[in-house]
Amino acid sequence: MIITCPACSTQYSVDAGAFEGHGKTVRCSNCEHQWMQQPFVAPPAAPVQQAQPVYAQPAAPPPPPPPPPPPPPPAPEPEPVYEPEPEPEPEPEPEPEPEPEPEPEPEPEPIDDIPPSPSETETEQLSDEELNEMLGDDTEPDEISSLTDAREEEDAEIDPDDIPDPDPLPGVFTAPDLEDEGEGGSRKGLWIGLGLILFLAVSGAGLFFGKTYVVKLWEGAAPLYGMVGIEVDHLGSGLKLINIRNEWVGSGGKKELVVSGVVSNVSDAERPVPMIKIELRDGQDVIVQEYIHPPGSTQLPAGEQLDFKAHVGEVALTARRVHVLFSEGKSEMDGGSEESEGEEKAKDN
Repeated sequence: MIITCPACSTQYSVDAGAFEGHGKTVRCSNCEHQWMQQPFVAPPAAPVQQAQPVYAQPAAPPPPPPPPPPPPPPAPEPEPVYEPEPEPEPEPEPEPEPEPEPEPEPEPEPIDDIPPSPSETETEQLSDEELNEMLGDDTEPDEISSLTDAREEEDAEIDPDDIPDPDPLPGVFTAPDLEDEGEGGSRKGLWIGLGLILFLAVSGAGLFFGKTYVVKLWEGAAPLYGMVGIEVDHLGSGLKLINIRNEWVGSGGKKELVVSGVVSNVSDAERPVPMIKIELRDGQDVIVQEYIHPPGSTQLPAGEQLDFKAHVGEVALTARRVHVLFSEGKSEMDGGSEESEGEEKAKDN
């Protein structure tokens, strides 16, 4: 049996026998509410209905047969064929009226005065003299001269030298003279060949006699001249910069850059020693500072070496690389002035 608290609607399952005969006071353990619970009265059982017998229902009658199809309609009677009416006979044409007979021509009246025909009259015969007088004297026919003979005579009389020359044809209809064209083409090719030879000769002479100036403008030309056996004396010719080193010298907050190296004479003759140029370049390979250092000697014998040591001093903050080469400049600090130079690259640091 299930009871429900009327205050908080909490349901409890209890034994139904505890409430038989009289009610009982109960208390909700959830909300402490007390109420009088009446005994449970079971509802009367519903009457049992007897099952009625089920009778078999009669089978449904079969559907009526479909009505018979309607009879086909009677065929239409053929229409009567009417015979064509006979065409009316054409009316006979009226007979043509007979043409009136022509009136007979009147017969000519006979003429009595008819002149006699020449056959009937006697003709007088003419004598030979009369006939000659009428027809004239017989003359011999003229001889017809041959046309070919006249033409031959005319041809014999014409001198070929006397025939005039024909008019010249326009230049449009005449073909060009192949010989003239060949001569013109050969002359043109000859002039082109002579011009090319002259150009090469002048260029070669300029490169040979101006080799010093060419090497001064472009130092890479010196090896090219050496490949063809032409020696060019340029700035630092026969000399080589080796063992290039750079270091910072000093203590504290003041330091200076010192660049040292060796000038070597790699030729077989004594060579003049030019100034030594030190370039400081930034990360973009742009020169930011230059320094010209004088060598210890102005002449260097063949096979000898000359040491140098340059104190650059204060260096630009953007300097990243040191580049050493020969120069014609004076011994001074130069922060960007241009010097005429014939360079030989030694070392990039």
